[in-house]
Amino acid sequence: MIENKYSNLLKLKKSKAKSAPRNSANYLDKRASFFTKNHAVSVDENLRPSPNFDPRDESRQKRDVLDSLTSRFGTDQYRVEGGNRSALINGLMSVTTVKNLHYDEGSLGFFAPRKHRAEIIALINTLCYNHTIVGTRSIPASLISVLKRTGLVVGLFCAVCVFCLYNSFVWSVQTEGVGDGAMDVLSRHGVRVGGRSIDIDAVERDLLSLDGVAFASVEKRGTRVYVRVVSELAPDAYVDVGAGPVTASFDAVVTRVIVFSGTAEVKVGDVVQKGQTLIGEYHLKGEDKIPAVASGQVYGERVVTVERFFPDKYMGYSGEQQTISRISVFGNAKPPKPPYEHYAVKVSHSKNNFFIPYELTSWTFFEVTLLANNLDDKGMIDRAYGEVIANNNFEKVISTHSSVERVEGGHLVTIQLTVEEKL
Repeated sequence: MIENKYSNLLKLKKSKAKSAPRNSANYLDKRASFFTKNHAVSVDENLRPSPNFDPRDESRQKRDVLDSLTSRFGTDQYRVEGGNRSALINGLMSVTTVKNLHYDEGSLGFFAPRKHRAEIIALINTLCYNHTIVGTRSIPASLISVLKRTGLVVGLFCAVCVFCLYNSFVWSVQTEGVGDGAMDVLSRHGVRVGGRSIDIDAVERDLLSLDGVAFASVEKRGTRVYVRVVSELAPDAYVDVGAGPVTASFDAVVTRVIVFSGTAEVKVGDVVQKGQTLIGEYHLKGEDKIPAVASGQVYGERVVTVERFFPDKYMGYSGEQQTISRISVFGNAKPPKPPYEHYAVKVSHSKNNFFIPYELTSWTFFEVTLLANNLDDKGMIDRAYGEVIANNNFEKVISTHSSVERVEGGHLVTIQLTVEEKL
């Protein structure tokens, strides 16, 4: 009885020891069959995962695409250490295209296409060099990695949308020759700061329909609108061509007389004074004077004397200059601090109307300093003579006399010209 009891207990322990673990395949199949039999569970074959399915395959495929792009379009950076570099360079030239070849701390560095990596490494190993692939660059792979950043892509998209939306509005309206009637037309069509849709053809048509308007143009450049209106010319008025006789504007000796209309009252060699009549408003017919328009040209000879003072020291440009530029969007740019104590400045402006309108203002500063007069007498005479000729419209220079006199603080140059010019 006791043996039978213990024998049954041993059989029970052995049966428990031989039972399959709960996570084994046999145990799971039995559990599945139990639930299938008792609950009539139906399983769709299409929903069963493939026996070869691996969730990591999708990430592997993405990496394969990047690796393919890098292998095709990428560029490797090599650093090679060895002795006979000319043999290596010649070999590389026959295998691939080498870029940015340089020497760095006893080693040879270069860039080469990734697709030729196997041939390059084989060549390096054949020549018994030590090499290191520093890195790989690939523009397509870099673009894909950038596009994978959702925040960056969304930010770029929003920036493009903001720029496009900003450019569709009008932020500046510049007008030329626009009167009250034209302003009413612009207001009716919404041509104003902050406006958006503008029918340019309709605006120009309405402007041309206004009384007294000969020409009208409307042009939109970026965010700025330019409106130009030209009024019709006033009716021609009668002009009195009889403006009086031709008179002398300075004292001179007459050298030439050319009469277009009227009668000459002087001849060559006459000495005339300022205001004297040269051509009268009449024609002679016998002893009678018939009124006519006085027109013609009379030339005379006179003496012109000019003095020019050249100081020993004068303020002039030292040759040093510096340009400073600033951008302004909503108003005039603030002038910068001058880089020199004494200076002359030249200001220039340029406007841009693409997307955000802005104005670029540049200040060019020229240093002004105290310079010494290094000209000799001839140099001072030539400079004074050139200034006289440039500032006067002489018909002809007949003779010239010049002199240089030393005075306090510099030199006084006197130029005396005998010239012919129109009276």
